[in-house]
Amino acid sequence: MKSIAKTYTLTADVLPSGSKLALPPLSVKTEKHLSFTCDVPSLGEGKITVGHGKDISSGSWIEIDAEYIRAFAYYEYTDPKYRELIKEPIKHGFDSMKTVSVVINSNPHARETFAIVSTNSGMIKFDLFGWDGVAGEIFAMAEGTEITNCRLNWFTDGFSRKIWILGDSYSGIGHSARWPYYLYRDGFNNCMISGFPGMPSERAIEEFCRLVEMGAPEYAIWTLGMNNADKDGKISEGYLRSTERFLEICKERGITPILSTIPNCPKVNNRQKNEWVRSQPYRYIDFARAVGSTDSDEWYAGMLFTDEIHPATKGAEALYMQFLCDFPEIMQASNT
Repeated sequence: MKSIAKTYTLTADVLPSGSKLALPPLSVKTEKHLSFTCDVPSLGEGKITVGHGKDISSGSWIEIDAEYIRAFAYYEYTDPKYRELIKEPIKHGFDSMKTVSVVINSNPHARETFAIVSTNSGMIKFDLFGWDGVAGEIFAMAEGTEITNCRLNWFTDGFSRKIWILGDSYSGIGHSARWPYYLYRDGFNNCMISGFPGMPSERAIEEFCRLVEMGAPEYAIWTLGMNNADKDGKISEGYLRSTERFLEICKERGITPILSTIPNCPKVNNRQKNEWVRSQPYRYIDFARAVGSTDSDEWYAGMLFTDEIHPATKGAEALYMQFLCDFPEIMQASNT
């Protein structure tokens, strides 16, 4: 029987202006459900903001004021940094806002993220194209007003999945130049994926410790390392400490760990960590082999993107096929 997903819940009797309810950062990408409700004594010129990460790269949020609903995503490496997710602000037409409730249902791999905003005088549902929300706090806050009787909930279906994949920018799901994109294209998507661009191993292990308090997968696949470069012929200490802790947690909780090699590239050396991975008594995904960078910074022709760090589409396809061959369990019709 499929287990019922556990829910994080925070409450507050009063949230003064500038205050927020916030869960610690969790970088789950898939099948997420956020809800918030509150009473509003007087909204005035204030606003209520709800989301996953604000003013932090890969964060997304919505804002509700007395007249409009707006939605944003933020990427520090783009210009402009703020991206509006609704072409025009929604003029909601609520003539009374004594209560405000918000639901954000996010399933990015299926491009099905939508939000519902309701008050005591009506309800609006709208799509959120381009919603990211994989970094930073999961939060609700009051700005320029005070709200009361507040409750914030968040959970992911991934808590009950038996396969968890932990990664970084390589583990994106919305673009053909990322290998998990093909998992969802081919229907091998009964898994949870967690990670954000730039995620180091140290941050990933912090989040893994929080995630395992809410669920226990059968397999946990550790694909971190590209943001922990090996230097001076030595394995990254941050990577090693984090990965050893990952293995300890898996042993404690009866989880089967799957490690991975990380491709070498002109800008990042991963040779020492890959040697260490191959020396361990654990299964691993040989991503370095897939693109031809086991002993060299050079990838097979056409596989490395021009930034000399990330895969091009051809490289993502090779990484995907290596994943299927080294971890065929992902192809089970159902693994929940």
